[in-house]
Amino acid sequence: MAADLRACVTRGVRALIVGCRGALVGLVLCAPSAGAATPQPWTFVVSVGGITVGDPVQANGAWTLPVQADVSGLETFTSKPTALNSALVCSSVVAKIIDNHIYLTIHSDLAGAIKSARCPAAQLGIIPSGAYKVFYKGPQDAPVLLRSVHVGL
Repeated sequence: MAADLRACVTRGVRALIVGCRGALVGLVLCAPSAGAATPQPWTFVVSVGGITVGDPVQANGAWTLPVQADVSGLETFTSKPTALNSALVCSSVVAKIIDNHIYLTIHSDLAGAIKSARCPAAQLGIIPSGAYKVFYKGPQDAPVLLRSVHVGL
């Protein structure tokens, strides 16, 4: 009888170990990647304090667009923050230029050692001089007009 009990317990422990290994593999394979930046919708931007855009700046022939935004929700730019995000950083502000429109999208990522919740300037590159309308465009959002800017004028 003791041998039967020991065999039953041994089989149970083995099944538990195999089950735990399978669960651990599932957790590792399904875990989100720490290096994958997430484009944020307009509702997120409003919830963390909004966004303002400065005048374009040229250096070495390329243009940048200063951006004031912070994904932590600790600062107010155009709206009062309603969300706090201690685990997020602003990895980039992606700019897409179509005709005389500039579409900005904030990308966030998980916090890291040398990362900041403050958003960097948007890189515009070499673009023609002229008047541009700047919009915020989240992944599934309609564009939201932020302001108009002049490049090279």
